[in-house]
Amino acid sequence: MSWLMDDGVISKIGVYGSGGVGKTMLLKEIHNELLECFKTSRRSYWISVSHGNILPMLQDKIVEAMDLTYLLTEKDAIRKATYLCYELKQRNNIVLLMDDVWEYFH
Repeated sequence: MSWLMDDGVISKIGVYGSGGVGKTMLLKEIHNELLECFKTSRRSYWISVSHGNILPMLQDKIVEAMDLTYLLTEKDAIRKATYLCYELKQRNNIVLLMDDVWEYFH
């Protein structure tokens, strides 16, 4: 937890393994502890990706989790990605927990 709380120490953590070993439960515990530490949900976001999701659907899930509803109406994929990137950079030191990821996304 201290690695996640310290600025710039960790940028990405992967939790992988066979189904049923407790990966989701571990992420939920981390998410709940972060919510307590931050005292707000504005810095820790939970997204369930699921098998077969394409990039625009993943972007929409992140937009919804971060309550950036104005981006849901944006039809241009490049513009939406640009705005989402801007919003992510504006919110310093966030933790984005993505569960059930089946493939690599750029």
